[in-house]
Amino acid sequence: MEEKINELAQAVEQRKTTWNPELREAFQRNMIYVDQSLAECRHDLDDNPADDVSQELMLGVYREKMRLLASFSEF
Repeated sequence: MEEKINELAQAVEQRKTTWNPELREAFQRNMIYVDQSLAECRHDLDDNPADDVSQELMLGVYREKMRLLASFSEF
């Protein structure tokens, strides 16, 4: 999953220079939210690695990051 995220992130970085400021701002705002959510999940899992709920939440956030990158890679 991380490999696919990295590929999508590279595609977005290449296209981002052609975006208008509003689109860049929307992308950045969404990525900040997703990255903060991932950091919180990692923190929760550091405290309790066997927590199934935290693991599922983290997986969901990774899926959201992939979806977000995929949708913005089309602009």
